[in-house]
Amino acid sequence: MKSKGVAFILCLLFGWLGIHRFYAGKWFTGLLQMFTFGGFVIWWAIDLLIIVCGGFKDASGVIVGQSPQAQSSQNVHLRNSASSIMPPPVPAQDWIMKAKQTPYWKFLLGANLFKSYQLDYVEKKGDQITVAVQSGKTCTFRIGEFKGKYIKTKEGNRDFTFKSTVGPAQKVTFRETLLQMPEEWWDELEFKLGASESGLSKVLHGAKDLLDEVS
Repeated sequence: MKSKGVAFILCLLFGWLGIHRFYAGKWFTGLLQMFTFGGFVIWWAIDLLIIVCGGFKDASGVIVGQSPQAQSSQNVHLRNSASSIMPPPVPAQDWIMKAKQTPYWKFLLGANLFKSYQLDYVEKKGDQITVAVQSGKTCTFRIGEFKGKYIKTKEGNRDFTFKSTVGPAQKVTFRETLLQMPEEWWDELEFKLGASESGLSKVLHGAKDLLDEVS
């Protein structure tokens, strides 16, 4: 079992050479980091955050600092829990959630000028979900054939992106803004659409929370 502490020290001191990746058995990506100065420092910094947050894996897919048996047991528990208690992401009945139209002068005060990123409405009808933004663009997805992710901004709001997973490629992006609707409204929308926070957003905010606790 690889040590999380050793991986952290190697990454902190020699991450620009990819030494922590060699330690984890990832020789190819270790060489890439070595010849690119840690992926031009950006890759090095991301690896450091992932190690701090406890998500860095070795070449066999085991999280560094965790035994294979513990991770296997944890994965089984998570799968069983998800299958037994996770509610369906979208209710069966039809519904519509309409956001307020916001004047341009309020967008200016909110540092967001463009209506292309402001939500108009989301509607479920039958097995289809329609998302419309205030610029007039609409996208229609079939339930089970799209995925939704969001990134938390530095202000604590959410930038939502929905993409089709089958058929013609469709994508729509909109930004949560409290100038339109209260946060509880956005929470309900997130639940109904089954959206989840992106992995990168989790890592960045996990590292920020950790640094806040340390300081």
